[in-house]
Amino acid sequence: MPTPVILAAVAAFFTFATPASAQPGADMVKFAADAEKARGHLLVSEQLYAQAQARGGALHAAHPVQELGNRLIGPVRRVDAARADRLRETLKEPGRAIEARVPAAQYTATVARVASALDDAVTRVVGAEERAKPAFRARVLAALLDGVADEYDEAFKDGRITQVVEYQDAYGFFSRARALYDALPPSARRADAEMTSLAKALASREPPKEPMPARDLRALTRRIGRALSSP
Repeated sequence: MPTPVILAAVAAFFTFATPASAQPGADMVKFAADAEKARGHLLVSEQLYAQAQARGGALHAAHPVQELGNRLIGPVRRVDAARADRLRETLKEPGRAIEARVPAAQYTATVARVASALDDAVTRVVGAEERAKPAFRARVLAALLDGVADEYDEAFKDGRITQVVEYQDAYGFFSRARALYDALPPSARRADAEMTSLAKALASREPPKEPMPARDLRALTRRIGRALSSP
C-alpha cells in the first residue's frame, strides 16, 4: 500500500503537471483577468510616457512585474517553462525602455509587443477554444471589473480622489474592460447603461473634480457582473 508520503508526492505532481485544458475554470478566469490588468497598467504607462511623464510611466510599467509577475508567470510555467522565462523578461522591457529614454513611438511598440506576449500566454494557458467562448470572456470581464472597483476603493477617500496612481490603475483596468465588453457578441452585452455610467466616472486618466463615490462605483461593477452572468 502506498505510504502517505508517496500519495502526497503523487498529488503534488498532478497539481503542478496538470495540462492547461484541465485547470480549474476559476483559475483560468483569474489568470486571463490578471493579463488584462497588466495591459491596463501598461496602457496608462504608455499615455504618461507619451506626455513626457517618464516617472509616472515608469511607475505603472513596474506594476505588471511587481504586483502581477508571479501570478502571470506561474500558470505559464506549468504549461511551458521556456515560454514563462521569456514572458518574465518581456514584462521587464517597458521599464528598461523608459530607463533608456527611448522615443515615445518606440515605447508604444514595446508596449504592443508585451501586450502580444500576454495575449499569446493567455491562449496557451486557457486554450483558444475555451478563451473564445462568450461565457468565459464575460467571466474575465466581471473579474476585471472587480479589479476596477478595488483600485477605485484605494483611490477614493472623504469624497475625493486622494491616491492618483490607484485611480489611474482603475482607469487603465476599465479601458481594457471596455474593450472586452465591446468585443462581446451583441446578445451578451447586457449592461450598456451601466457601462456608460462607469465610462463617465472613469472618463480620463486624470481624476475628476467630483468623483463618483466608491460605493456607487462598486455597485455599478456588481450590476454589470450580474447582468453578464444572467442566462
